[in-house]
Amino acid sequence: HMRRHRSTLATLLGLSVFVPLAYGGTSTSQPNLTYNGRSYQDWSYDFQDNGSIELPGRLYTPVNYDPTKSYPLVVFFHGSGQQGTNNTSQVNGPVANLLSRAAQENFFVYMPQASSGWGNAVLENTALQIANAQRRYSIDSERLYLTGFSLGGFGVWGVGGMNAGAVAALAPIAPSMGRLADINAKELVGKPIWIFRNFDDPQVGSSHPRNRARQILREGGLANFSYPSTAASYPIYREQNNLRYSENATGGHASNPTYGRDDLYEWMLAQKNTAGYLAAGETLRFDFGSQQVAAVTSIETSSSTPSDSYTGRRPDSSGKIWNSTASGFSSNKDAAFAFARTTEGRSTFVSLFVKDAFTDYNRTASPQTLFDANIGRDGWRTPSNQSSTIVLDGLTPGGLYDVEIFASTEQTTADVRFSQYQIGDELRTLEISANRENAALFKQVAANELGELTLVVTGTNGSTYGHIGTLTITAIPEPSAALAVMTGASLLCLTRRRKPRGTTKAPAK
Repeated sequence: HMRRHRSTLATLLGLSVFVPLAYGGTSTSQPNLTYNGRSYQDWSYDFQDNGSIELPGRLYTPVNYDPTKSYPLVVFFHGSGQQGTNNTSQVNGPVANLLSRAAQENFFVYMPQASSGWGNAVLENTALQIANAQRRYSIDSERLYLTGFSLGGFGVWGVGGMNAGAVAALAPIAPSMGRLADINAKELVGKPIWIFRNFDDPQVGSSHPRNRARQILREGGLANFSYPSTAASYPIYREQNNLRYSENATGGHASNPTYGRDDLYEWMLAQKNTAGYLAAGETLRFDFGSQQVAAVTSIETSSSTPSDSYTGRRPDSSGKIWNSTASGFSSNKDAAFAFARTTEGRSTFVSLFVKDAFTDYNRTASPQTLFDANIGRDGWRTPSNQSSTIVLDGLTPGGLYDVEIFASTEQTTADVRFSQYQIGDELRTLEISANRENAALFKQVAANELGELTLVVTGTNGSTYGHIGTLTITAIPEPSAALAVMTGASLLCLTRRRKPRGTTKAPAK
C-alpha cells in the first residue's frame, strides 16, 4: 500500500495549526514542526503504509487557507547540508526568507528531504507528493514552481526536466548541474527559468549553472551567454528566450539573501503554465500491473538501460510512450502516476490516482493484438466482489475525451469472465477471458469541473473480479460555442482553468 501523510483542514475550523490525520490506525511518523512561529505539517511519502518513510517532507499551508480560492505551490529542494531523515533539517535558515514570503504572499511550500542526494527514486516520489498536494488542496495546477539551493539543483533540474509540461517556472540558486539528458533540456527551452549565483561562491563552481544555461540555450538554437572573467565586472544579468541568469560579485555560497529579493517573487508568481493540458488529438496510454513496458530507451536518462526507479514513461517498440506502473501502486489510494506523458512524449498535468484499491494481477498471457506485444500482459484486479476506482486528474475542466480500456485473463475455455467499467452514468461490459482484441470504449465523456474523470471497475455477470490492463485516453475537440448553446451546455465548462477544489469536493480520504 502507498500512503502519504496528511493533515485535516483545521483552518476550516478557524484554527491555524494542523492536526495529523491517522490512516489505518497508524498516526503520522513525525509531529508537526513549528519554526519561526509557523507550522509545517508532515507531508512524508510512505509507499508500503508501514511507517517506513521513503521520502520525508514538510508542507507549509497558508495560515488563512480558504479552499474556495486557488493558490500557487512552490517546491524547495535543499542542499547537501540538510540531507537526512529527521524531516526537520530542510526547514531551516537557508530557506527562511522563502518561508517568510510564503506567509506574506499566501502560497504553499513543499519541502522534501533527501537522505543521500536527489536520485531518480527520490525525484519520482517528490513528483507523486506534488500531485498529491495538488489534489488534496486548492492548488492551481498552472502555478507550480520549483526552486532549490546548491545540491538542490539536482532536484530542480531533475523534476523540472522530467515534468516540464506541468511546471510554470524554475528558480535554482547556486545550483549543482545535476543529471539532465538532452531530451529533457529540449523540454525546458522557452520555459521561464531564473538561475542565480555569486561569483565568489567557493563550493559550486561557475561551470554548473553556466553549462546548464548553455545546454538549454543550445537546444533552442541560441548562442551562450557571455561572462566576464573578473569580479569587478559583476553583478551581471543575462536573458534570452525566458532564460534569465544573474550573478553577483560577492555573497559566497548562500541562498537566503536571494530568497529575500522582491523581484524573484514578482517574476515567479507572475508565471502561469497552460501547456500542461492534454490538447485535442493528444493521447495518454497507461499500462497497469507490475511488469513494466519493456523500454527501447529510457526517457529519463537517454540510456540504453531503462531506469528501474522512475515509474514507466517508456516507449514501446514503435516509439509510443506508455505510462507504465510498477508493483504495489494498485493499492496506494493516492497518486499512482504523476504527470503522465503523451504517446509522443510530452509531459502533462494529468496524474492517475487510486481511490478504491486494486491488487496487482500477474500472469503470463499470449500477446494481445491492439498494441505492442509487451503491453497488457498483466494488470490490476479488484478485490473479491468489490469495486475499485481510478481517478484521472489534471484534465481540462469540462473537456471531452474518448477512453478505451483493455483487459485479459489467461483462462481455460470453460471459464468466462466479465469486467464492467463505469464513467459517470455510462456502463461498458467486456468479456476478458483470453481476450486478444476487444476493448471497452467510451466516446466523448466529459471531465468534471475539477478536471477529473472517474472510472469504476467491477466484476459482472457472475464474475468475482474486475480487471484492467490498459487505459487509453484521447482529448477530442471541444464543441463550438454555437453547439454549446444549442445543446444547453454552459460555456463556463469550457474554461481551461481549474476551479478551486474546496467548492465542490471534500478532502480526499
